Amino acid sequence: MTSSSSSLSAIGSGGGRCGGGGGASSSFANAVGTSLYWNANLSTDKQGNASISVIPPKGSWTISAYAMSNSNQVAQATSSFVSN
Repeated sequence: MTSSSSSLSAIGSGGGRCGGGGGASSSFANAVGTSLYWNANLSTDKQGNASISVIPPKGSWTISAYAMSNSNQVAQATSSFVSN
């Protein structure tokens, strides 16, 4: 499955159901298909690094990062973590 709409999705969600992000919601839900953070305009520095800071609710999360270069090269990385 290819999903360009999931940035921080609950583990086991399969992603792609809630692009979301950018809203004024003050609470987070660790529900299937929920995006905790989405930023289509995040850019890297000259060394290719970028960072964000979020405080996720308790639970298990999967981070998926998707990138595209100016010459249309694409990449994806995924990692999981538990927030206590």
